[in-house]
Amino acid sequence: MAIYLETSPLLSWLFNQDTAQIVKATLQSGETLVTSSLTRIETIRAILRATALNKVTREQSDSLVQGANHILSACIIKRISTAVEKQASKAFPIEPIRSLDAIHLATATIFLAAYPDLKILSFDLRVINNAKALGFELHNEAR
Repeated sequence: MAIYLETSPLLSWLFNQDTAQIVKATLQSGETLVTSSLTRIETIRAILRATALNKVTREQSDSLVQGANHILSACIIKRISTAVEKQASKAFPIEPIRSLDAIHLATATIFLAAYPDLKILSFDLRVINNAKALGFELHNEAR
């Protein structure tokens, strides 16, 4: 089985939020992890934003970036290709949807060709609702 790691779970784990244990168990499961290159951008931007707002220190920020890079190095990462752009530009079952969420869902859809049992791990309701409507199983609901 493969799991599409959307940005919200990675941030949950990095910032030790309530749902971090779900992510930790997933990361330790040994399942194949896949994601979009967008996940790295969103994660680093969230860390930079937290640093700029003095929610974390520079030292904590460096540690968070290291943690993110460590997890992402274990993922198969798909760049935002022309195929992803085309898929993300189509209507989704539950509109409106933000462009970044559309990119995640489009990337997951493309990963289905290689991983027909792909499940999505997300805590973002827009992604979750559209993923369900597209027929994806959610990893966090399967536990």
